[in-house]
Amino acid sequence: MKQTQTKIVPVLAVDGTPLMPTTHGYARVLIARGKAVAVKQKIFTIQLLHEHKTNKEEIKCELKVDCGFGNIGYSVVANNEELIGGEVELLTGMSARITTKAGYKTQRNGRKRYRKPRFDNRKRKDDWLPPSNEHKNESHFKLIDLMCSLYPVNHLKLEAGNFDMQKFKNPDIKGKQYQESNLDKKLNPNLRLAILYRDDYKCQCCGDSLSKNKNIKLEVHHIVYRSKGGSDSEANLVTLCTKCHTAKNHKDGGILHKWMLQKKSMGSLKEATYMNILASRLKQRYPQAEICFGYDTAEKRKSLGLEKTHHNDAFVVGGGVDETTMRVESSTNFKQKRRHDRSLTKFYDAQYIDIRDGKKKKGAELSCGRTKRNKNLNGENERIFRGEKVLKGRVTHCLTKYPIESGDIISYQGQIYVSGGNKNKGAYIKVVVEGKELSLKTPEVKVLKRNRGTYITTQPSRACLNPVNG
Repeated sequence: MKQTQTKIVPVLAVDGTPLMPTTHGYARVLIARGKAVAVKQKIFTIQLLHEHKTNKEEIKCELKVDCGFGNIGYSVVANNEELIGGEVELLTGMSARITTKAGYKTQRNGRKRYRKPRFDNRKRKDDWLPPSNEHKNESHFKLIDLMCSLYPVNHLKLEAGNFDMQKFKNPDIKGKQYQESNLDKKLNPNLRLAILYRDDYKCQCCGDSLSKNKNIKLEVHHIVYRSKGGSDSEANLVTLCTKCHTAKNHKDGGILHKWMLQKKSMGSLKEATYMNILASRLKQRYPQAEICFGYDTAEKRKSLGLEKTHHNDAFVVGGGVDETTMRVESSTNFKQKRRHDRSLTKFYDAQYIDIRDGKKKKGAELSCGRTKRNKNLNGENERIFRGEKVLKGRVTHCLTKYPIESGDIISYQGQIYVSGGNKNKGAYIKVVVEGKELSLKTPEVKVLKRNRGTYITTQPSRACLNPVNG
């Protein structure tokens, strides 16, 4: 796994059909000889100007995608070589911004009461999804379509978070055997599986999991006991193994009894719910794709000694790789940003040391629990756990629109950089090179490409200095 792959420049035929990639050096030679032309700059790509000899040998080129709620991992592997791989950081905060916009529209409509009402032309399709989820779906589709347009992909493997708990116990289970399973009849089976998936099939008390121990038996526990009025909400459910889910731990002094007194809260199921929605949409859009499971991916990654990253998870999705497979020298990571940020005022919360664990936390996390003046208490008062203030809160007013924003590809003294934003009221541009921050004078910087929406966060290659047509 120490070998590195350098053939990372995508090559397109005359008719736009993707071919096997080449090196940056040979790509420049083809351009200098007039045999090819650069057609893309975000992922530097060349297109041949003359017909080429087709390779009769069939090439197995696989696109592997580790689908996710906040990040997407991807990897293209062919002939025991990784051609490209990395991660995509998805846009966040869409739901809150849509709610804010709806509030503004409500205020405006209240001031326009004299207007004649319009007919109701707002109709939803049967497969409608909230805009935030629809955006995540489209981000997955665009990434898959982009990779298929640049590389000769003929196999598609997706890990979409789809799970079948019963197949972990019996891989050959089918038909009536599902009805004979030992599911907890007191809890909705679908909810039980969702809780296990949310907790990554891991006991939240001792840390033992299916990936470590195939013989482990997992159960879903009510943090606030049912006998004490505990509900079946996802925040009140947690995954435990049979060794921890004992009568002794339920009694006074046990760990589970302490959790109930502390009202320990678990995360929501919105991520697991979205992944199931995404799985169905991916099957509909890419019927030829092979759907893989996260459990197999984790075992393969650990057997190869790879750390837990979305890129590495995508690399091992569906197998087909081993210690001799060559990896790319560096990941090609993408990040999504808002195309138009019209917010003029931004608030940055103060940070305190939580005296319970010594970690830095924002003031909103250590609040008094009151959210409305007409109520005494809406939640637990955690203000008492505030320790030393390590960062003051502030409000900034952005009254100037700068021509260069973060993510733009810029040129400075013949070198290519990715802009990290403005400094000193736009007098300098911040860039990061090999972990070091540099400041470039704005008048001497030339914008090569404005990156709005999705942009590459890694440093662009010098091959991008070649002129491009698109």
